[in-house]
Amino acid sequence: MANVEVGNSDYSSVERLVARTKPDLFGVVELTPAMAEHLGRALPQYEATVLEPRADACGIGVFSRLPLLSARVVHLPAGGPPSVVVRVRVAGQPVAVVITHVHTPFAGSIHVRHLQALANATQTFGKRVAILGDFNTPPWSGPLRQLAAEADLQDLYGHDAWRGYSWPTWSAVLRVPLDNCFVSRGVVVRDHQRGPSIGSDHFPLVIDLGVTNHR
Repeated sequence: MANVEVGNSDYSSVERLVARTKPDLFGVVELTPAMAEHLGRALPQYEATVLEPRADACGIGVFSRLPLLSARVVHLPAGGPPSVVVRVRVAGQPVAVVITHVHTPFAGSIHVRHLQALANATQTFGKRVAILGDFNTPPWSGPLRQLAAEADLQDLYGHDAWRGYSWPTWSAVLRVPLDNCFVSRGVVVRDHQRGPSIGSDHFPLVIDLGVTNHR
């Protein structure tokens, strides 16, 4: 998952990220029409796509090498920014993967309302769910803790959130893990790492998901 940043024209760095990590799914936020057009040409092996590029920071999309069991764009809350929900098989089990981009808290109540809508919608996504994106707030913030509690989700960092660092790329002193992955019961994060710089103010997240036999 990568926040590629509106205005970023370093298409080759994004392409190299995909070539280096070879993800089954590549979730993109702040996806502009220009970036979507370039990636569409540069990633022919990612035949399944769900794209809603925009000229503002709300553009979003998924590129997939896996067959998609289902795919849709949802707006959380109603009338809010788009998120992508796709279902794929992980080790034979269907898993809903949600790519989202939450407004900054400085945008007002839309930040909390987006997270609340996400918590309310999680149970409709299926038995196994992974939610990835730029949450524009660290995992120790109240709204994110409430999301995790209400939707019964575990975040990527756990008790080591202070070690996390996805933003900003230009200052290690200000390091904050704004980009995150939340998983439901039945889904586990087997491994994760911070990706290389791609010309954005965010570092990508490279995440290896697995499943358990949770019922």
